[in-house]
Amino acid sequence: DLSEAKVTQTEKLNKDLPPTYPNGWIPVLESRLIHFNQILNINAFGYELVAIRGQSGRVSILDAFCPHLGANIGVGGKVVKECGEECIRCPFHGWTFRASDGLCVKIPQLTKCEIPTARIKVWESIEVNNTVFVWYNSEGLQPNWFPIEIPVIHNNVWRYEGRTEHTVNCHFQEIPENGADGQHIQELHTPAVMSGTVINKSIFYNWLSKIVSHEWSSEWWPSPTVPHMALMKLNVKNKFFGFTVLEIQFSIRQIGPAFVELSYNTSALGGMDIIIWNNKKFIKNPILTKNERSLVRFRRWFNQFYSETDLKRTQEEDNNNY
Repeated sequence: DLSEAKVTQTEKLNKDLPPTYPNGWIPVLESRLIHFNQILNINAFGYELVAIRGQSGRVSILDAFCPHLGANIGVGGKVVKECGEECIRCPFHGWTFRASDGLCVKIPQLTKCEIPTARIKVWESIEVNNTVFVWYNSEGLQPNWFPIEIPVIHNNVWRYEGRTEHTVNCHFQEIPENGADGQHIQELHTPAVMSGTVINKSIFYNWLSKIVSHEWSSEWWPSPTVPHMALMKLNVKNKFFGFTVLEIQFSIRQIGPAFVELSYNTSALGGMDIIIWNNKKFIKNPILTKNERSLVRFRRWFNQFYSETDLKRTQEEDNNNY
């Protein structure tokens, strides 16, 4: 059970790491988890945030801390209405901020003209595909693209059945990079699922691998028309005594740095790579073979999500470590 794999939270000292966070739309919350008149605390891309959903149904994302004396509005705060607009009220002194732009509109015992100009940052957000996304840009630039609506989700053709969640101790970039790494699939995902994990093989591992196995082929490429999108095709043949008994074709789109849409027609899927991610380091200039050209293309493509300033700053930090 990979969900029980122990994760070391000690930060790995690695001078090769890319900038800490990529720029783009980052999914921070499932829509089903926030209800009307509810406030939730969120920790994302190094910031403490709050999400609120008012009676209108719109979700707003704001900085968590009140600019008055620093109370966390997500702890005891309330969603209220002032002058017909949805607001959030600080639990410490009752300062009330408009959800649309973060402006303070009410302070107890003060008239409107006495209220100082105070504001909580409101983050650019969008709710699509039953997910709340927040726009992150290290230099404060506005969005130049938006998440793509998936019709079968928007029209409720598909329904929510369940989810799985894992804690992974690696750099942000290493998760989507896995899609472009076709060579690892044969090594990690060929044996039958029931034969155990990469570090905890069952006693029947060799025997089962001869009976039940998966044969994979994959292709990754950046979209020729949409710069922030990459595409992947994955084909797996499930074999029994060497004969194909089930073939599955996957269609995968990576939309921006942090969202992957994966479609397939069966639940037969092998294990994930969490144990590897938890125990590896990021190598800036890896030794690659001719079969791994897609990894080079991926890293060039992914660099678009880092600001030039961040890349230069990271390079300077690397040079100072020598």
